[in-house]
Amino acid sequence: MASPRRKGLGRGLDALLGPGAEAGEGRGQRIPVEMIGRSPYQPRRRIDPDALDDLVRSIRAHGLTPVVEADTAGAAAAVAERGDGSRAAIASTLAAETYGLAVLAADIEDAGHNTTRFVVMAREPRRPRPGAAAITSFVFRVKNIPAALYKALGGFATNGVNMLKLESYILDGSFTAAQFYCDIAGHPDDPAIRRAFDELAFFSREVKVLGAYPADPLRAAAERSP
Repeated sequence: MASPRRKGLGRGLDALLGPGAEAGEGRGQRIPVEMIGRSPYQPRRRIDPDALDDLVRSIRAHGLTPVVEADTAGAAAAVAERGDGSRAAIASTLAAETYGLAVLAADIEDAGHNTTRFVVMAREPRRPRPGAAAITSFVFRVKNIPAALYKALGGFATNGVNMLKLESYILDGSFTAAQFYCDIAGHPDDPAIRRAFDELAFFSREVKVLGAYPADPLRAAAERSP
């Protein structure tokens, strides 16, 4: 008998939008990508699609043939389980330690600035201190009318609010209107952002603020770099 499907499995961001959770912290973390395995003599590796995109030049330089896996940790586990010295995995150092694998090559990603962003969810809000650089994350669903997205976002432009991220996804298989995830610079209590949210709400069916949190210093450092 098939096991019951876990709640939230396969639902992506929508699984986090229920009651009682708020984004309390956004943090960037440099995660070096290692090539790990039982032997330095491997003609191919098992990697996930994202790792493949990050490592195109490194793969070519090593003359290896990629094999796609669901994720990097799973690829490391598969290498350890099979015990096949002709295979290696692209994964983190922690995965190597967890599955008893040796690191064959370190920091093999093509782009040294690769950063994984984590958002910590909390039951109670953790507001940024006054005057601190902050990020506000929210989702919204526009009305099914022409130019709804253009009109909904107009308030951010007219009020000088910097939009850092905008992603769309379909909710519950409906193609009549998309739901959007957005990050902006600032706090919901800022007067300019309040005005922008008022305009957003007028052209939207639903707006949900996930949270406001201090901007990670890594973001500012990246903006200053040439």
